[in-house]
Amino acid sequence: MGWILAYSPFVSVKREDPRSAMGSIDHLIDCLGSGLSVIIFPEGTRSPDGKLGTFKRGAFMVASRSGVPIVPVAVAGSTDLMPARSFKFRPGTVNVSFGNPISRPLPIGKAEEKSMMEEVYNFISSEL
Repeated sequence: MGWILAYSPFVSVKREDPRSAMGSIDHLIDCLGSGLSVIIFPEGTRSPDGKLGTFKRGAFMVASRSGVPIVPVAVAGSTDLMPARSFKFRPGTVNVSFGNPISRPLPIGKAEEKSMMEEVYNFISSEL
């Protein structure tokens, strides 16, 4: 997957470097402002057991600063096909569910950000 990401407009977030992480968030906001769509995995990584993990705040900061709605997407079954930290692919079925767009009027404060995060989390967990 690494070489595929290297040739895509992938934006990495270095969580251990807060200044770099904020730069990545600013870059994503610029991308959204120019009309591009962005996919963000709010857990930050794939879970080894396929269970939904804790969300990081970054995706919701992007939404709150850009005013762009979040469309929650649940991906179920991918852990069975390509386990985390493995290069083995297995045949099978993956189910992808799309939720309704979630947005809040600007300006969005931390309480609204948290509310969006909970709404996205609840949708995804209900689809897994």
